[in-house]
Amino acid sequence: LRRFALADPYLKSPIAFIVRADAVDRFTSRMAIDAQSEPTIAVFRDPVMTDMVKRLIPKAKVVVLPSYDLLPERPDIDAALWTLMQAKAWTARRPNYTAVVPKGLGGELLIAYLMPGNSSEFRAFINYWLRVQLASGFNRRMVRRWIEGKPDPKRAPRWSILNNVLGKRPD
Repeated sequence: LRRFALADPYLKSPIAFIVRADAVDRFTSRMAIDAQSEPTIAVFRDPVMTDMVKRLIPKAKVVVLPSYDLLPERPDIDAALWTLMQAKAWTARRPNYTAVVPKGLGGELLIAYLMPGNSSEFRAFINYWLRVQLASGFNRRMVRRWIEGKPDPKRAPRWSILNNVLGKRPD
């Protein structure tokens, strides 16, 4: 990561866990997590996330998963680390799971674009573009659409030759 440049963060989200609904109380605070002898925490194949779990929860056993869709098949996993927004989106369709933000565990995770280290002009352009998107409400609309699963109320149907010129509807 030290060889790369980062754009300004475009998303900030608290650290969260995906946990089974019947195990929420084991992950509501750092104290509750520390009281466990060796919680099994899942992460994606990502050295940043693996190291984060090892720093935050030294007693944890870390399990690397290619997808959190495997969690229901893995009763040995106590929780999965993610951002709150992503955890909420994942748990929205799985009633046996919930997203939990433990008190006292840490700050926000910052999500940003990664680019080559020698790309200062491109980084400046991306940062400007991100500020424009933020001011236009684009970020909020994308969170509503992709994380909360709500349609964009401003979005009109796409223009097309079939509809707008020929008056035909595609089958």
